[in-house]
Amino acid sequence: MSIGVAVLCLPWLRWTQPNLPRPIKVNLVFPIVYIIASLFVTIVPMIASPVETGYGCLMILTSVPVYLIFIAWKKKPKPIQQALEINTGIYSGIVPVKLICLLNYTELIAVHEQFEMCGCSTDV
Repeated sequence: MSIGVAVLCLPWLRWTQPNLPRPIKVNLVFPIVYIIASLFVTIVPMIASPVETGYGCLMILTSVPVYLIFIAWKKKPKPIQQALEINTGIYSGIVPVKLICLLNYTELIAVHEQFEMCGCSTDV
């Protein structure tokens, strides 16, 4: 959904500001097809399972306050700026490692559950 909205900017800017310099000029057929496909991939799950899709949309919307607080708010008080700088330094090394470990563990659990569902043995 987010990428579809980003691609929507291409025809929008082409129509509203046709004289902007463009390093790469793309035929409008490609973004229009992509936008239609994005709408389809977004709307079909909303119809099939609206509750789960609503949870997903709520998770996406949680990025709005994060953006407003950490990016758009330019005149942050000095203690908040210092805390953000310290946390950025700490988490830039820790979070990617923990995320990779978490994703690998999640994939391992999913594979194990698939084996159990088909009645296969997971003993090594």
